[in-house]
Amino acid sequence: MSGRDGWRLLDTGPAPGPRTAALDEAIARARSAGEVPNTLHFYQRRPPAVTIGYSLDAATEVDLDFCAREGIDVVRRLSGGGAIYTDDRQLVFSLTTRDVLPFSVGESLRIVCTAVAGAISSLGVEAVFAPVNDVLINGRKVSGSAQMRKWGVALQHGTVLVDADPEMMFRALRVPAEKRLKHSPGDPRLRVTTLKEQLGRLPAMEEVKSAMKSSFERTFDISLIPGRLTEKEGETALQLVRDRYGNDDWNLRKWK
Repeated sequence: MSGRDGWRLLDTGPAPGPRTAALDEAIARARSAGEVPNTLHFYQRRPPAVTIGYSLDAATEVDLDFCAREGIDVVRRLSGGGAIYTDDRQLVFSLTTRDVLPFSVGESLRIVCTAVAGAISSLGVEAVFAPVNDVLINGRKVSGSAQMRKWGVALQHGTVLVDADPEMMFRALRVPAEKRLKHSPGDPRLRVTTLKEQLGRLPAMEEVKSAMKSSFERTFDISLIPGRLTEKEGETALQLVRDRYGNDDWNLRKWK
């Protein structure tokens, strides 16, 4: 899986949910057109956001009244998967590649999640990939991912729970009863953990990013070269916020 040439490393820092979703799509479109190299993108969400999978009903998955009161963005992403709550205490990553990951979604999820597990393990606590798209520490989820295949590219994005406010997280989300029973018959907060809890210290976000960079370089046998968004990517993202990710018509639409 050698990338031979360097891949781009982007770090756009904390931003609102609509902006981060728009950047993921803008990067994917630019990679599809051959305008940018394969890209690993780091960011955080500020203010907090709940992102929901492409075909989910927001009102079923999210406590919309609570989110409105607390200033929590609700954003529909292009990838599938469930609803997740993130704020600036979690690291979000997106990996956008063309002609790198296997055709099998399951296998490609394994490769990327194993890279994440390697990064976390290098910080001092063993993390393992748990099919289909999670990374666990001591049986508890510390990272989850979702993937999109579109325009000839694969985009996988996910979170690393560096720290968290479980109370806020589970008030914003409506966890279906069948999911609660499947994963944890008691308090659903017991299913997740954070690096802070498992390491016994709060690692600096830059330490986590450095571990992720090194692990992805090892996994794909490439060099990640710090870069910037292109002017076109920035313009595309602004347009996508206006036309899609900043609009309730997109984010809260009901699926028949």
